[in-house]
Amino acid sequence: MVASGTQPPQDIPARAGVIASTTDMDRGRLRPGRWSDRALDGWRHIADPVVDPLSRAVYEEGGPAALVRLTRQLDDWEAPLPHDLPAPLRAYFEAPVVFPAWVDHTRIRHAEALFHSFGPITVTVILLHGYPRFLTAPSGARAMHAARLFSPDAVASRMLELAQFALFMGERGGLAAEATPDGAQRLGRGLRCYQKLRVIHSNVRLLLECDPRPERGWDRGLFGAPVNQEDLALAVLCFSVNVVEGLQKAGFALAGDDREAMLMAWRTAGWLMGLSDELQPGDFTEAAELRDLILRRRARQTDEAAVVVRELLHVVEGLLPWGTRSVPAALMRYQLGDPTADLLRVPRPRAILGMIRATEPLWKSTRLFARLSMLVSPRLLAWASSPNRLGAARRLELPRELAERLGTER
Repeated sequence: MVASGTQPPQDIPARAGVIASTTDMDRGRLRPGRWSDRALDGWRHIADPVVDPLSRAVYEEGGPAALVRLTRQLDDWEAPLPHDLPAPLRAYFEAPVVFPAWVDHTRIRHAEALFHSFGPITVTVILLHGYPRFLTAPSGARAMHAARLFSPDAVASRMLELAQFALFMGERGGLAAEATPDGAQRLGRGLRCYQKLRVIHSNVRLLLECDPRPERGWDRGLFGAPVNQEDLALAVLCFSVNVVEGLQKAGFALAGDDREAMLMAWRTAGWLMGLSDELQPGDFTEAAELRDLILRRRARQTDEAAVVVRELLHVVEGLLPWGTRSVPAALMRYQLGDPTADLLRVPRPRAILGMIRATEPLWKSTRLFARLSMLVSPRLLAWASSPNRLGAARRLELPRELAERLGTER
């Protein structure tokens, strides 16, 4: 069974009300203050007790080279599982997927319909709002910056990954596990993608902690475990709550059911990546509460975040005609707001930013953000889905409906 298997820190008494139980969450009995600083401090030292031992066995058998090789094999999201995959890892991937009781497939289908309605603009909001907000956490920025040291294309590569994860999740049946006539399961591309990513996280966790070079190593005392539970929760929340808020800020009307549907899709992705049920919010209001709590605890300015954001903007700016290349920075600053944008040292293109802010009251009728985003989004997706972009494993695969709408070869 694919399950997080992650338990609360042993020194935190769930019975005392510090952490709400999964049963309470399933029944919708939301309690104020479900999470405390003490509880979240504990989760910073918990990673993935289910998959980490599988990656460690690979490391002990073949050292760092074996982990790097396995990561590269899994990094091709569309490829079949490697034929030489160790038996315990193959058992993990081939076990039947049994979703927890709180997963609502009707809401996930609703989220798929929303994604196709918004098209590529959702991807733009992820890259210019959700992802940068996550980078305000020093541990998240450190992990992304460390990846950059391993590869000069790491930032562009991560942009492609984030876009691909959203596209796989948003396509029809992307998170489904359907029974086949022979008793097996047919898995959606999003579901398999997040299973692979969970193992990649575990591999990267070991590589960071075992690297003796200071510039690539990991300070557990400062950052907690790499890709720890609190950081994973923050990533899921930034790609759900912040994206919903970003679309609303852009003038898109989202009803309560729309917000809950988008959150449900990302919550399910978080579960597939090993996020504990104890860090799963019960609804959108609680998700925003947890996001704000973690950011209050973690957000601050770092040189590493500024470098990653600068390179992200450089990639997007390179897709646009001369004279419009300050649009991405203006959109990012508007979406994030000045306090967060200042933390990340986002440039301040005053003319375009002034136009955006001056016309904000008209956005629902003029869809100005949509118009500006459509300067970026189709070019971004066309660039990312073109052959040989950062290697065959990095070509973006568009859902058929979206590819036909954009006139892009699938």
